[in-house]
Amino acid sequence: MLEAKILVLSHMATLIVKKEVNMKKYLYFIITICLLILFSTVAHAGWIRISGGLKQISVGNYSHVWGVNSRDQIWRRDGNSWTNVAGGLKHVSVGCDGTVWGVNSQDQIWKRQGNSWIRISGGLKQISVGNASHIWGVNSRDQIWRWNGNGWTNVAGGLKHVSVGDDGTVWGVNSKDEIWMWRR
Repeated sequence: MLEAKILVLSHMATLIVKKEVNMKKYLYFIITICLLILFSTVAHAGWIRISGGLKQISVGNYSHVWGVNSRDQIWRRDGNSWTNVAGGLKHVSVGCDGTVWGVNSQDQIWKRQGNSWIRISGGLKQISVGNASHIWGVNSRDQIWRWNGNGWTNVAGGLKHVSVGDDGTVWGVNSKDEIWMWRR
């Protein structure tokens, strides 16, 4: 594609030299070709391989990316590299505001506060953080729980996995792989 654009550009240059095209049309053409080259070579979407290996990852936004590897080690993305964070979790979740919660292999719940982890009462197999105000999880019996700021409130229903957005939107999947959305 790039070669074809360059070929057309060189043909236009030949026409300019022969004075077969006026300068205004030529400048417009050059700007158009430059924009096409820019957007076709730089702004295309696609997957980029990132170094490291994780079994689970959570993204609050570009600045907040956390994950855990197969040995339950916790990793935080800092710029272009991964930083190992003390502790052990099987699942971690980060919100758009940087709030981080996780659960370990014993289904204990942990909240990141500063540079340390604080144990939170209850037991969950999976947790999701939209932000500090929107934290949901499910336990080993697929019961659904929502953090109310002081403790956990049981929510009717049964899910094996739940996900909450920063605006409080909640979706989940049950043991039959059916998709459910929470109506507020």
